[in-house]
Amino acid sequence: VQSRDLKLAITLPKQSARSKQDVKISCAFTDRTFAAEEAHGGEPIDPETTALVMIEYQNEFATEGGKLHDAVKGVMESNNMLERSVAVCDVARAQGCKILHTPISFNADMSDNPNKGLGILAGCAADQLFVRGTWNAEICEPMTPKEGDLQVVGKTGLDAFPGSNLEELLVENGIKTVALGGFLTNCCVESTMRTAYEKGFNVVTLKDCTAATSEGEQEGATNASYNFFSTPMTSDEFIEAIKGSA
Repeated sequence: VQSRDLKLAITLPKQSARSKQDVKISCAFTDRTFAAEEAHGGEPIDPETTALVMIEYQNEFATEGGKLHDAVKGVMESNNMLERSVAVCDVARAQGCKILHTPISFNADMSDNPNKGLGILAGCAADQLFVRGTWNAEICEPMTPKEGDLQVVGKTGLDAFPGSNLEELLVENGIKTVALGGFLTNCCVESTMRTAYEKGFNVVTLKDCTAATSEGEQEGATNASYNFFSTPMTSDEFIEAIKGSA
């Protein structure tokens, strides 16, 4: 396993036409979790090295009264995603998988929102979504963490990796396969899927354990982009895979 920071500094000549001062450009690069020869994509699923990363099963999305519930309610009902998510987690626990609850939350003043002036994160700021310490940011009752589950902390952006302890938890627990479910299908789940893929994990997306704000967006992600960065499965297919490996 590799995890290191590489810093690059470039110094322009003092006589540069742009400035009489040295200009230093630095960037930080965080290496992949697994080197190329150690990447796990496409391997058989072993429950003992598998984690279900369940993203944003919070009242804001999942429960009547949440500010975003009406937006996702249609897809949630059409694919029965919440009930399927509970069921797949129950089976996965029994088979030896880890369950990682992965909420997003912000300070009330949105000072920790990483890009609050643009796009969906601007909407989170403007509408005071997922404010830390409120009912809206709590994990919904059906997905209440159980003994042995782990909770990711520090997620303030769309991708669950930056700024959180997700990668640390995965490495500490010897995880090679991550199975993803949650909200939104084409936003936080997809962002996390892409990074997990780049980091060398074997990535599974649980198609019927996700929800978007429209059927078109749901189908576009699960039937198109998911195929590029993961093995898309239904929850029943995943359950068959982890039971069959025993």
